[in-house]
Amino acid sequence: MPRHSWNSDHIIGRLMLFELSRHSDHHYLASRKYQVLRHYDDSPQMPTGYPGMMLLSMFPPAWFYVMNRKIRKMQSAVTAESPSE
Repeated sequence: MPRHSWNSDHIIGRLMLFELSRHSDHHYLASRKYQVLRHYDDSPQMPTGYPGMMLLSMFPPAWFYVMNRKIRKMQSAVTAESPSE
């Protein structure tokens, strides 16, 4: 499903990397051609495009600061959506 991988809909990354940024759609339907991969709002979204994420990854403390906050926010949203028992 698209929610099982990170997605990015930033135009520069999409153009430079031949729609790699729409990786979630590939996970959903692997046979879909890269030229027509779609964006899913419910998939996890990267804070920047792939080029920005590549630069961020060169500084691990910054990477973990940004991504850990993003993951905690996603986990909070999932927890809030879960029905209470």
